[in-house]
Amino acid sequence: MFQIRVVAAVMQNAKGQYLLAQRAQTDRYGAGLWEFPGGKVEGNETDTIALKREIKEELSLDILVGNLLATHIVCKNTKTYFILAYQATILAGNIMLTDHDAVEWVYANDILNFELVPADIDIWRQIAKNI
Repeated sequence: MFQIRVVAAVMQNAKGQYLLAQRAQTDRYGAGLWEFPGGKVEGNETDTIALKREIKEELSLDILVGNLLATHIVCKNTKTYFILAYQATILAGNIMLTDHDAVEWVYANDILNFELVPADIDIWRQIAKNI
């Protein structure tokens, strides 16, 4: 089976809200669904380097990557996706969308009111147990 590592950033603002990003309507997988932003680890990248790159590319933000908060495994056809969600702190930048249609800062008790990518539902449930 082909294995793919995917990293996601769980970012909070000063109000304690979490950043969710809505996948573009043109996205092949989960168009219009909400997610914790991130993407695939490429080549010999570490999770930290990949997550910093993805957030810079997708949202124009510089981040500090913190602790691993949750994991999830998805098996589709001949691929296994290892999804790792990390705490991340915004260091600099203003959000500029390149891959997403929208972003929202959301309080913890409202996150499951958004139509999340299925893997992020499990990711959020793991995180919510510890907050």
